[in-house]
Amino acid sequence: MLLNLKMRNKNGQAAIEIIFTIGIIIFTFLLLAAFTFERKIEVQNFAKGAEVKKDCFKLTNLIVGAFINGEGTTITTKLSENMTAEQNSLYIDENFCGLSANVLKQNFNLAKGKVSIENKNNSIIIQNV
Repeated sequence: MLLNLKMRNKNGQAAIEIIFTIGIIIFTFLLLAAFTFERKIEVQNFAKGAEVKKDCFKLTNLIVGAFINGEGTTITTKLSENMTAEQNSLYIDENFCGLSANVLKQNFNLAKGKVSIENKNNSIIIQNV
């Protein structure tokens, strides 16, 4: 009878150890899943920021191109985000890209969509179309 009671205790202890091990494995899996999810969000935010920067630099290049090509040059392009210009600096959201030439004479806001860049009297005029 005493031997039978000792065997039952060992079986009960093994079950607790198995449950504890499974709990540790599940906890480890949850930590890895949380870490992976956080990294995925960081990558998505970086990709969106890179796309916004690409649009900003594209518009900067088109503005300088209109200025270099001279009087009467008109360029039409499409913006995927709203944009603000202040003192030869372009901003999309909080993303900044500057202009290398002093070509903008006024501050302006552009809504996403078609934009016209025009060189009139060696002054660049940018407006939504």
